[in-house]
Amino acid sequence: MESLETLGALIAAAWANRTDHLVLSRRATQMQHEATHDGLTGLPNRILLQTELEKAIERHVRGLTLLFLDLDGFKAINDSYGHDAGDQALISIADRLSGLVGASGRVARLGGDEFVVLAGGRDKQALEVLARSIIAAVREPIDVGPAVVQVGTSIGIAVWSDGESSQSLMRRADEAMYEAKQLGKPTGTSIHRFSSGAANANVATKR
Repeated sequence: MESLETLGALIAAAWANRTDHLVLSRRATQMQHEATHDGLTGLPNRILLQTELEKAIERHVRGLTLLFLDLDGFKAINDSYGHDAGDQALISIADRLSGLVGASGRVARLGGDEFVVLAGGRDKQALEVLARSIIAAVREPIDVGPAVVQVGTSIGIAVWSDGESSQSLMRRADEAMYEAKQLGKPTGTSIHRFSSGAANANVATKR
């Protein structure tokens, strides 16, 4: 009888240990996800983007490209309808970008109203098409509860050059985005612009 009780106790202890291990494993996985993903949209954050970008550079992915997006007119949503409405707009835009890019690329949120699309295997013409598609998708009306709103986006595009660091590629895409925003601001247009490290192009789309 005592042997059976001892065996039962050992089985119970083993089961408890297994349960504790599963709980800890799940918690570790959850913490890892939280550390590498944006809490609002569920998109990869800057940390995960940097990791994946460096891996892509190591593999010399053909046509590796960063598209740096900054929303135009987003602040007015927060100012007029509150931060909950702004959050809903960001979630909707994140979903649209993810659906548009699909498995052929990666969408990340850097914070605020800045997003990045990591793409590969596209030539300049295909990048033009992708940028126009992004601008059109972002510009679609968004129901944020109190109102239906619209925003635009300025896009900077940088194509990786052999030997270039991930930091340099990100900087060029950011600078090209800033140039696009400055060019589009006077006329209220959404513009995508290639970095000077690649073929230059300005393309405007009326918001």
